[in-house]
Amino acid sequence: MAIDFNGSTDRIDYGNTRDWSGQAQSISLWFVKDDFSNTSYICTDHGSGDSTLSVILYTQTINTLKFWVNHATTNLSRTSTAVLSTATTYHVVVTWDGSATATNINMYLNGAVMSYSAATDGVDAVLAADGSTALGGRIYDDASNFNGRMWELGRWTRVIAADEIIGLAAGASPSTYMNGLAFYTPLVRSAIDEINGDAGTLDGTSVATHGRIITPSGSRFVGRTPAVGGSFQAAWALGSNQLIGAHAI
Repeated sequence: MAIDFNGSTDRIDYGNTRDWSGQAQSISLWFVKDDFSNTSYICTDHGSGDSTLSVILYTQTINTLKFWVNHATTNLSRTSTAVLSTATTYHVVVTWDGSATATNINMYLNGAVMSYSAATDGVDAVLAADGSTALGGRIYDDASNFNGRMWELGRWTRVIAADEIIGLAAGASPSTYMNGLAFYTPLVRSAIDEINGDAGTLDGTSVATHGRIITPSGSRFVGRTPAVGGSFQAAWALGSNQLIGAHAI
């Protein structure tokens, strides 16, 4: 089951997963948006005391995807073109090498590189992400809330490779690519970070169904109890001859 956010008060909060500011990274997730009436934070890293923002991935009212990092003088950001729609399932990957150069932020929609409408380089020091990480909004004023569903959110401390991006877009679980995987929540009824054991604090939210996700054979993530109406299946990995487990949840 995916986690459904109501767009006004729902959010999931974690402790400090790491300082993601200036950190080479990749974020992968699936989502469906119910509307674009407000700026909607997908993944938010806060500064000290959760009163400021450090790193954000979000959608805008103009149907774009944006990645933003707080710098002392000019904030780093890159924005996609307006290609997103409501009631549509998307797989998104964002990669960043940790530098202040906006063109080193890359976005992928359903495995393909996105086009961009704006890019701004960061200037001067980055604000440390030494506060909490939140999904679906920001903590200090419970605003910019996401309206829709998210599932299978993974985050790596590296720029993942093109074949990994394609595999994720084809339905592979982030746990297929364990190298550098520093945060992973399947959002399967609960919000636990499977890497660090943080259960997450659910502020509202509900559950909703989502499509099949493929997990590698022998993975410690295979074998969860499926949701009502779901079932575990077997599937072949795209581009390989390895039998892997899949679960429809």
